Amino acid sequence: MVSGNIKIIAPLSEASGTWTKLEDKKYLIEILPTSGARIYRVYTLVPAYVDPKYPGVTFAEHIESSYETDDIIPGQVPGVDEMYFPERAKID
Repeated sequence: MVSGNIKIIAPLSEASGTWTKLEDKKYLIEILPTSGARIYRVYTLVPAYVDPKYPGVTFAEHIESSYETDDIIPGQVPGVDEMYFPERAKID
């Protein structure tokens, strides 16, 4: 699926939702799935950075919540077609 400048490989689900700014770089996301209960998550904006454990590996600016970070093995680096967190769309 391609939306704007983001390519999403085999999306598992699709839902609408709302964003509410809580404080600087923190957002409350309400996800409204087509069926089932509403989902609430707090996301934090993380600027791009180079991982000191892996020189040369740059992580793009993204938002993250404990929902995603709890499932990542420490030091695990995403593969070429993987994205652990929602990233800012690239502007052509």
